[in-house]
Amino acid sequence: MGTFTALETSKRGLMAHQYALNVTSNNINNVNTAGYSRRTTEMTETTPSSSVQGYVGTGVTADSLRTYREEFFDKEIRSSLARQAGYDTDEKVYEKVEAILAEPTKSGIGEVVHKFLSTFEDVADNPQNLSLRDFVVESAQTLTDRLHATASSLDATRNDVLRDMSADVDSVNKLLSSIAELNKSIENEYASTGTAPQTYVDEREKAIEELAEFTGATITEDDNAQVNVYINGVNVVTGRIASTLRLDKTVNEVSGEITAQVSRVNSTGKVTESVSPTSGSMASQLKSYNSLLDPVDSSSDYSVYTELNEYVSTLAEKINMISVSGYGLNDTGEIPPGRTFFDSSNGEITAANITLNEEIAADSANLTLSDSAGEAGNNVKALEFARVANDTTFNAAGQTHAEVYAGILGKVGTQYSDAQSGVKTMQTVVDQLESQRDSMIGVDLDEEAIDLVKYQKAYEASARVLNTTNEILQTLINLGA
Repeated sequence: MGTFTALETSKRGLMAHQYALNVTSNNINNVNTAGYSRRTTEMTETTPSSSVQGYVGTGVTADSLRTYREEFFDKEIRSSLARQAGYDTDEKVYEKVEAILAEPTKSGIGEVVHKFLSTFEDVADNPQNLSLRDFVVESAQTLTDRLHATASSLDATRNDVLRDMSADVDSVNKLLSSIAELNKSIENEYASTGTAPQTYVDEREKAIEELAEFTGATITEDDNAQVNVYINGVNVVTGRIASTLRLDKTVNEVSGEITAQVSRVNSTGKVTESVSPTSGSMASQLKSYNSLLDPVDSSSDYSVYTELNEYVSTLAEKINMISVSGYGLNDTGEIPPGRTFFDSSNGEITAANITLNEEIAADSANLTLSDSAGEAGNNVKALEFARVANDTTFNAAGQTHAEVYAGILGKVGTQYSDAQSGVKTMQTVVDQLESQRDSMIGVDLDEEAIDLVKYQKAYEASARVLNTTNEILQTLINLGA
């Protein structure tokens, strides 16, 4: 081996191990960096040179960086994060719904309806007593006020969901743009070096995981190390190009039902395709807005608001059927005045629009407690009102009003419990997956410390070879002198 060849070999050793020390140092410094995947240096022997005696090695080069990121774990974590985010959103919504229904408390709808119907038992004992009649009116007014408050709170919760969804769509658009920009940076580096810069890859994966929490997004990777992103099959990122999403509302002209929808729009704002996430927080929000909290839901999903409105409508209908055929204290004639007990401001009676008949609200004498005119002590209709409490024809299943309302509460409670269990279960799954992934791609300080010493010793050895070769060269020069 020539002396100058030995110098070159030593220099390569110094450069390769200096590079490896830099990589190790970077790993150590990023031990707490979220989403960082550790790297190791792949060393390769350089091309040997031929001599009379045979081939002689020419040293080493830091050929490439090896990363330990695995798409399998990334994919599973993205999927689990999406499901966890969906359960978490469900839990928060159902927690609000339970608080709004206020059960079981004295102010809950079930208890207020029970008290309202029980007042008819009291007034049946003395139907001409105006104080007892006034108490019926007051109980009815308390019931309508409670229903109005419940409807208002459900409407406010629904609007909160829409507001959160709008903010999430903005966040999603930023993530889509970020992923497209990272694709561009990765492609540029890949074209010039043949490898993807791992820093950009890690940043992109972190952005994709955030996107998955919102939308349950999935990806495919092309030959240039770029990714294409899909939301329920709709392509929202293609290489360097990111789509723009928008939250829209549509109104059914017949039923008045308002539905939220996420759409992909072009540069002019025209909708090109509907985007319907199947998991993630936005999927949960859409389901809550379009079904659970929709007062006129037409889907097959469960709607607590629609169920409540049906309950109120049936209760009002049964009370009104009795009321229209009865007489008040001051009513005369053979034909009943046809006075309803409950009215609405428009159309079918719901929790939001139910009101007490103005005539009854103004004068409790107008309560139709008798089945004949001019009979102040007649309590036939009062007893019919009271029997509504035990009427088993409240629905097709042969249940009473209390059982129907208990079914609504039970469904909400079950859904809330399922959401809570889902959050806990998915948190465990995510923790396990992230632990497994971290064991593969995470930085182990003990391992890095060993590498640090190993590369340091190799660097020092190369430096010693360089110094020795330099001394030999000096000796040769001095001999020539």
